[in-house]
Amino acid sequence: MEKQLLEVRNLQVEYLGIPIVKNISLSLGKGEIFGIVGESGCGKSTLLSAILHVLGADGRIVGGRIFFDGKDMSLFKKEERRRIKGEHLGAVFQNPGESLNPSRKIETQFYEALKAHRQISKQESRKLAADMMERLNLEHGEELLKKYPFQLSGGMQQRVALALAMIMDPELLLADEPTSALDVTVQAQVIKEMMEMRDKFGTAILIVTHNMGVISHMADRVAVMYAGRIVEYGDKKRVLKNPSHPYTRSLLNAIPDFSGNLPKGLDGNPPPFGIIQAGCEFAERCPFATEDCKKIIPDLKQVEEEHFSTCMEKGD
Repeated sequence: MEKQLLEVRNLQVEYLGIPIVKNISLSLGKGEIFGIVGESGCGKSTLLSAILHVLGADGRIVGGRIFFDGKDMSLFKKEERRRIKGEHLGAVFQNPGESLNPSRKIETQFYEALKAHRQISKQESRKLAADMMERLNLEHGEELLKKYPFQLSGGMQQRVALALAMIMDPELLLADEPTSALDVTVQAQVIKEMMEMRDKFGTAILIVTHNMGVISHMADRVAVMYAGRIVEYGDKKRVLKNPSHPYTRSLLNAIPDFSGNLPKGLDGNPPPFGIIQAGCEFAERCPFATEDCKKIIPDLKQVEEEHFSTCMEKGD
């Protein structure tokens, strides 16, 4: 089996002793786009934060392992982790303010990012930054570099943040809801640029989103998360064409289409973290739940080739 670029094995994450990510495993190959989808409050962003080791003082990994290029990241010393995150792992977030410093010009931020990992002059940095913007189809790169983030639109800030995340040519980009704060037109531009990054640079992308449309357009494989667990995953076409889990079907039914049919919302909300349930966390919202569903936490089982689910109930 070909070595995976990223492997997450039985990962468990807690905040203040409350389980948030529950025994999650996934893998990502070089140049692959893997999508993680689910409602807000399902643990998607916490999973990405754990991979980046930026959980904060209240969060900690209490079980499992994360491997990057075959190496256990828990064994990395601080300096090695910093180097990996700069040179091999890039990240872009929902709010560009988490990536861009509002008090520094864009060119200064590129220079600081590059200087942290190599000896480089400001002139060399400016050229590399302008070249990266051109590669990502950002026009007027030289002019953008002279501006402060607040002088740019939200969409342009996000695209600059994407260029900043890619300036070291990382093998893997972690993207946390990178399009949800943007209008539809700009969303399409950002998605297009991320797809081109994979095509031009061979960059693997792990993207988390609540938007099934983004997943259907971008991902090669998809994992559906609910209440801190993966409830369905596999090849994107198989999962979206033949969804097995009622939660996956609910997410797909909530997408507007051109047929004139109104999207169907899903009643209720994911259970609050910290609430202990004996069985399937989705049982209270599921129209097909049985008494057994409320007693037993189901395991992922194979539905078909390259397609796994914790639920085999197809419903009507």
